[in-house]
Amino acid sequence: MTKRRFVILLIAAGVGLWIGIRWANFVTARKLVSQSEQGQLAPCPDSPNCVSTQANDPRHRMEPLPLDEPPESALQRLKQIIESLPRNSIVEQKRNYLRAEFRSAWLGFVDDVEFLVDTVEKCIHFRSASRVGHYDFDVNRKRMEEIRKQYLNLVESTEIDEQLPKEMEHDQD
Repeated sequence: MTKRRFVILLIAAGVGLWIGIRWANFVTARKLVSQSEQGQLAPCPDSPNCVSTQANDPRHRMEPLPLDEPPESALQRLKQIIESLPRNSIVEQKRNYLRAEFRSAWLGFVDDVEFLVDTVEKCIHFRSASRVGHYDFDVNRKRMEEIRKQYLNLVESTEIDEQLPKEMEHDQD
């Protein structure tokens, strides 16, 4: 095989791989939309590159976020947090649902992050999953742990801010 043929073959393989990844991203995004319309998050696949509050197995399971305010306010907090993180875009937002995409720094692989407010259980369910591949080196779990930490800090600071005026009123009496 000549060097020229090898280069052409290598370029064709790269283009084919790129097209395949883009197609997989498109198909996965369509599945997420249909799941959210049914009031549930998509289940995690068998691969370890997904975490969800609705998963039953410990490998994928995380605890949901508490809901102590109107759904719109809680989702606004989450949107604020997501927008502060790198390489993201908010893709869809409804009254009780928020979906974002995060892209990897290298090759631009997409991870989908979804939040679904459950007013009956007073919690926010979430799912974070890679669209392609098998391993993610715990990127999805670490991302959701960071979002949880920031969300709980925001909720806690708001509760403190709300308590301060009440305490000041009592001090003035």
